[in-house]
Amino acid sequence: MVEAIAKRLPSLLTLTNQENFNPLQLALRRHRFGSMKKLHELGADINVESPKQRQTLIHLASKLEKPDHLSDIMGYLLQEGVSLESVTSDGFTPLKLAASLDRLNAAAALLDHGADIESSAGKEGRALDIAVKNGSSRVVESYKSNITPKGASATVAGCGNNTPLHIAAEKGHCDAARALFRGIVYIDVDAQNKFGETPMITAAREGNVEFVRCLMEYREHLGVPSRQWETAAARAADNGHFETVEFFIQQQQGRSR
Repeated sequence: MVEAIAKRLPSLLTLTNQENFNPLQLALRRHRFGSMKKLHELGADINVESPKQRQTLIHLASKLEKPDHLSDIMGYLLQEGVSLESVTSDGFTPLKLAASLDRLNAAAALLDHGADIESSAGKEGRALDIAVKNGSSRVVESYKSNITPKGASATVAGCGNNTPLHIAAEKGHCDAARALFRGIVYIDVDAQNKFGETPMITAAREGNVEFVRCLMEYREHLGVPSRQWETAAARAADNGHFETVEFFIQQQQGRSR
């Protein structure tokens, strides 16, 4: 059917709907892998981009929720020359887009095909930073086999030298932090950003008392004592986060008994 229509009216290959998607893009969005391949064979441009955001077909694939044919689709697109690391007009590689949308299957497929997890091209830092920022703990944990110890603790240029743990601390994403602790070989819990803040101090400044508790638990697991509580408590007090201050005081009283 697709072949017969395209041969009679080849202009249909480039015709777009109200959302500016052509038949090839629509076939991909609907998981119709066979139709997508056939349209390409008939002359549809495999390197087509959406007009505003400049999303390639791999970007569109990275937004898919269902796993059906996902790895095969990405493999085919790469084989036909679509870039795995192209950046949209709003600064997202396919892997970073999957991270921002909590698309676990898409992220896994992209990594299987060689996507660069340490790339900071575009905006928002790396894919890991985006997943942490959004609290996508399952995506964070899925990255663990693709992250080196050095990469996991590296600072992010252009983001105030915040590590993923700083980002989680600022947002109060305890589950994402726990995913980091479970999945990554080395986390520097005392790393400082450009303001001299450790993740503990960042969490205290934001009044994220549950995150402070999470960090305390991790430190106890490592057997690393906290020497930051006075600075962190003062930062919490400066910002009116008295529940956080009270937590620090209780912790200190418990240790002094």
